[in-house]
Amino acid sequence: MASLSQSDLDKKLASLQADFKRTLPDKVIDIEKRWETVLAGEVDDSVIEDCHRMAHTLAGSGGTFGAVTITTASRELIHAFKSITNVRKLSPDIKSIISALISRLKSAANDWQPSKIPFFKPLENKAKRTGNLIYIAEDDELLAEDLLTHLEHENFDVKNFSNLDDFVTAVYQETPSAVVMDVMFNEGNIAGVDSIAKLKNDFNNFPPVIFISARKDIEARLAAAKAGAQRYFTKPLNKTKLSQTLDGLIDRSEIKPYRVLLVDDDISLLNYYETILLEADMEVLTLSDPMDTLDALEEFKPDVIVLDVYMPKCSGPEVAQVIRQDDRWAMTPIMFLSVETDLDIQLQSMDLGGETFMLKPITANHLLDAATTKAKKSRWSHRINNDLKVALRESDFQLVTSNQHDIVSTTDVSGRILSANDKFCEISGYSREELIGQNHRLLKSKKHPDSFYTNMWNTISSGEVWHGTICNYNKSGEEYWVESTIVPFLDEKGKPYKYVSARTDVTRIIQNAERLERSQ
Repeated sequence: MASLSQSDLDKKLASLQADFKRTLPDKVIDIEKRWETVLAGEVDDSVIEDCHRMAHTLAGSGGTFGAVTITTASRELIHAFKSITNVRKLSPDIKSIISALISRLKSAANDWQPSKIPFFKPLENKAKRTGNLIYIAEDDELLAEDLLTHLEHENFDVKNFSNLDDFVTAVYQETPSAVVMDVMFNEGNIAGVDSIAKLKNDFNNFPPVIFISARKDIEARLAAAKAGAQRYFTKPLNKTKLSQTLDGLIDRSEIKPYRVLLVDDDISLLNYYETILLEADMEVLTLSDPMDTLDALEEFKPDVIVLDVYMPKCSGPEVAQVIRQDDRWAMTPIMFLSVETDLDIQLQSMDLGGETFMLKPITANHLLDAATTKAKKSRWSHRINNDLKVALRESDFQLVTSNQHDIVSTTDVSGRILSANDKFCEISGYSREELIGQNHRLLKSKKHPDSFYTNMWNTISSGEVWHGTICNYNKSGEEYWVESTIVPFLDEKGKPYKYVSARTDVTRIIQNAERLERSQ
């Protein structure tokens, strides 16, 4: 959809508001007719639920289209219908009160006249900034050169500035796609942070900033956060992680519009939300029937899902619960929109799969901000998840390759065997069941002095990799030789929590060398 001018957008919103005004009396009459069936006979819970849901719909759409009196009257009805849910017999007083509230809503619907809906188009698209230009502000020449070389190797266009004045001048001349900024400069311990904070006052949409620093204290991190830092890296830098983070914060190719799926039984609200989101260059799919949601997910593949809470056939939380049954949509953000102010119901809705609960009426700009923020998070989460899947797949391939070639086992920190591959079982003569839980001393030969094993153990228990050639005995008592590498896996404190050993059978090489030595 091409972007509308402000006047055309105003006309579009006015048209939607007029449609709401035209259909409003009939919606109130629908509530009135259902209530009359309750007055005429037995209390029907399904009818009360319908009236409650319809009052919710009017409260949300009334506020959205500027009908404050409609929203107020509808909210009073919501509370009244809620109070008689599961009540088998209604008192004359409660019947009279609800009838009066419906009459008040009916009068409000007839009296209300549309007025302009306030909406200001965003100054610029708030999607991720595109481009390839990275500014580095770093006065450590060696580190700056190292970063420059690495990022250029990753196909970024990089410019480095050793002082803040040159950096600030360059930003005003050409805004980069992202900034890598040191915290400390000669001007002060947080001079880099102060520089970014001042620049942001002059820009509506400043590029993402990654702060780097030798400072790890909370004061420096807090100052960076207040200046709007997207990330904070401590030195020495992990350059690979830095480049991956930059790739996540910017997009070096054309951005695909964010996709938003809207599910609400109120057609007038759907049209309003769709207009606002399309105007922000998003792709939008609207559904008035929540039962169509799963098919829409397959075809549309949204970045974010917006659900009304009260809908016929099934509620928004029930839809969210069904969506979360499929792992493919586990990371897709779900936002609830409702006039429901009951905190318990809000929390229950969130517990069933929602990430955000927003109250109707919601302003256009608030809706845009929320949808954009959640869509960004969704894209980032899916990207990280895909990278993780690729890494795991590569790891699986490497593991298969290693298992086909090497003798592999895993032990805990006490040396007890946790796993052993087929080649380990084959060369040792023991079954996997016989090996698991045993210590490697089960295979120990008498070829090496105790100091040999002490040195090995001291090396790996200190977190270092050990390499060497070991002679072991198999189950039959025959010796075999293996070229071994033992790698300690370390926890966050740098302490080993398991050891992985990879070995190559070199028995024939050792035996041939021994025969050659004897013959000589």
